[in-house]
Amino acid sequence: MSIWRPEDFYIPEDISAEFSALSRWENF
Repeated sequence: MSIWRPEDFYIPEDISAEFSALSRWENF
């Protein structure tokens, strides 16, 4: 598991969809 810092949490719009998909996998 990764530790997210506030400055690392910024997500450009072009990869936001990919990040959402990864978040769904992590929820499983």
